[in-house]
Formats: sequence, structure tokens, C-alpha cells
Amino acid sequence: MVATDDDHEIANLPVVDVVADTVNGKIVEMLIAEVKPGGVYASLLGAPRNASKYTSVKVTAVYSTADRKTLEFMAEPVRDGKLEHQ
Repeated sequence: MVATDDDHEIANLPVVDVVADTVNGKIVEMLIAEVKPGGVYASLLGAPRNASKYTSVKVTAVYSTADRKTLEFMAEPVRDGKLEHQ
């Protein structure tokens, strides 16, 4: 996870395999630049305006519906400190 309100943190983000966008806006134009060639940019809100500059990144739409069990399942590793930052 990245603090999207911290330009310094985004500027120092290593190359990543995937970005999951749920916010859109100017920040996503910075984040797609950090996806490695062959990586995936998944968004609930559409492709960033500058996506055409990153032809080696697969941009894909994600659809979602509210599901409490799934959200709790995904939140548990975060809550329990089981995710690692590399």
C-alpha cells in the first residue's frame, strides 16, 4: 500500500507488478509510471489519461460489488500484519 497523499513516497516507490486503482485523478498518472513492463494496472474508474504512454502495461477494468465476507477476508492480513513491504 502507498500513502497517495505523500508525493515523496510515490516518487520513491519501487517498480511494482500491479496497481489497483480505486481513486482515479492525478495520482494515478504517477502510479502507472511505476508499473513494470508486463505488469497490470487495474482500475474501478477507467484508465489514467496518460495510459497510452505505457503500452507495455496491461490496463484492465475491475468491477466490484459490496461483499462483507470478501472485504473482511482481504482486510485480515492487513490487520494481522501479515503483509510485507518489499
